Amino acid sequence: MTEGEVDSDDVLRVAVDRDDEVVFWEKFYERLGPFRDTVLSTRNKVLNSPIGDAFDTGAQLLEDLGEAAEAASVRAAELAYSAVLRSPGFIVALLLLTTAIIGRDALDFEHQINGDVEIYLPD
Repeated sequence: MTEGEVDSDDVLRVAVDRDDEVVFWEKFYERLGPFRDTVLSTRNKVLNSPIGDAFDTGAQLLEDLGEAAEAASVRAAELAYSAVLRSPGFIVALLLLTTAIIGRDALDFEHQINGDVEIYLPD
């Protein structure tokens, strides 16, 4: 056997060593390569055109709006927290009123039972 020849046992050994799944995915990506290249070149052409500039401007505008909304929500939370710290009595009164409104239906234990349920209390 010369240097450039491949022995059939070597070919068989390589074929056995390779997993079927690996072979499948290699062929899959080989076939997918031209489609991927076409998509990437089209994307680059669009991004380098005026449409791409408009897309970048829109993305920057959305980012700026997001940052402004975040700053506004943080400021609102800080103001609410400082209001609670300055006047906790109002919050306590609000919580008591809410509890009274929600809890008035549960004054008697019988109101909490739905249907025919018997409760046995230990002696």
